[in-house]
This record gives sequence, C-alpha cells and structure tokens, in this order.
Amino acid sequence: MSAARGFDTDWRESVGYLLRDATRLMLRVTAARIAEHGITMTQYFLLRQIWEMEGQLQRDLARQLDVPEPALATLLDALETAGLVVRKRSTTDRRRTHIHVTAKGKNLREPLLEDGKAVLEGMLENCSQRSIDDLRRTLKKIKANLTTMEAETR
Repeated sequence: MSAARGFDTDWRESVGYLLRDATRLMLRVTAARIAEHGITMTQYFLLRQIWEMEGQLQRDLARQLDVPEPALATLLDALETAGLVVRKRSTTDRRRTHIHVTAKGKNLREPLLEDGKAVLEGMLENCSQRSIDDLRRTLKKIKANLTTMEAETR
C-alpha cells in the first residue's frame, strides 16, 4: 500500500531505502577494493578532489567537500603521513595552505580510479544504457529537489 509515489509502507520497497541500501553496498564493495592500496573511502574521495584541482586551498577543499576544516586537517594529516599529499604555505599569504599531490599520490590515481570503475561497471551489469541514462537523469532531479528542500529549511 503506497502512501506516495516513492514511499511504501513496506520499507523494502521504499525508494529512499533502496537508494540508501544500494549506496551502502556500493561503498562497502569499493572500500574493500581500495583498502588493498591502504586507502579509506574518505581518503579516496579527498584524493579524487585534489587530483582534479592540484594546488587548491585547504579552506576551499573543505567547502567543496562540505566538511569542517578541522576534520579535513585530520584527513590531510593521514594522507601527508602516507606520503600522498603535501601542504605548502602560500608565498603571498602565510595563512593560506595549498594542497599538492606527491608522485606517490599521483601513482595511486589510475589503480584507484580503476577500482571505482570496476565497482560501478559491476553494479550496472545487466542494465541497459537507456536505463543507466534514465537513472542518471532521475538522480540529478532527486539531488536538485533535495537541494531546494534543504535551502527551504534554512
């Protein structure tokens, strides 16, 4: 008995539950694969962001990832200890810190991205390209709707 289009009193059929459960499984499988490289999921997401924009400011990175700066600093400490990133003070403003990927961090890029790709390809196996395109469009609409709802609650 459905009360709304995506809501179902049988929680196993609820769109929200299915999204959460699929995400949980995807993250768990990905985490197991990348653990072989000594990387956590949080570190993986952070590295992906840094790979995309080398030398960005630590403060900007925290904003983009929507994490508090102290939490980001702890993550960066771990990546720096592992030799994957290095922090460099700005030459024009010592309060600003730029994040750079080391050669070791750059060497992890392809294997980690391949792991992520393998998980996504595996989870979408037996899905048509049309279904995947529809899913992508639907998820973008869901994200936009939730962003609007979030803004309205502020």
